[in-house]
Amino acid sequence: MTYDGRAGRAVVTGASSGIGAEYASRLVGRGWDLALVARRAGRLHELAERLRGTGADVEPVEADPWDLARVAERAAADDVSLLVNNAGINGYGPFTEVDAALLTKVIAVNVLAPTVRTRATIPGMLARGRGAVVNVASMLAFAGSLPPGPLPHRAVYGGSDRPGQRAERGTGPDPVVSRRGASLQGPARCLPRQPAKHSAGLSKAVSAELE
Repeated sequence: MTYDGRAGRAVVTGASSGIGAEYASRLVGRGWDLALVARRAGRLHELAERLRGTGADVEPVEADPWDLARVAERAAADDVSLLVNNAGINGYGPFTEVDAALLTKVIAVNVLAPTVRTRATIPGMLARGRGAVVNVASMLAFAGSLPPGPLPHRAVYGGSDRPGQRAERGTGPDPVVSRRGASLQGPARCLPRQPAKHSAGLSKAVSAELE
């Protein structure tokens, strides 16, 4: 399976703000149509309407990140040639004190949901001979051994970002995984989640990833 850069339909999760919204904007600028997945309906529809002004076909999909069946069905559609697994949540706190229900949700959103979406979309991409999956991961996934040792307070969140890095090894001959967000092909680079004041740097970094 190859990623040849040709525009098609991209499914972008966590698309209503931040890196997800930036991927959406940059993809539209490269001629892609979009299916944008987010739980915040107001922001989602506002972004979709703005991007439609460029002439792109933009489909908003209102769904919680753990709404597995609905989003997986859209990711499995024949028109999808790029999946950006960007949706993620955190659950900080000492491991023995943080709410167990929150940790369950972190695993569901950060591990289970992208696994199900990727499993849904990869067979069609392989059959068509083209496609790519971008798994966006936090820099904390790389920080387990670094001082001053924050991971006792972020252990589940940091660990939940590791599976996406491993998944690329078994999806096909070409690397197709980004790490919040590394390049679609070649060595991984880290792109941290950034506040709005760093939007110019974020825009430049995402643009570089799509080259």
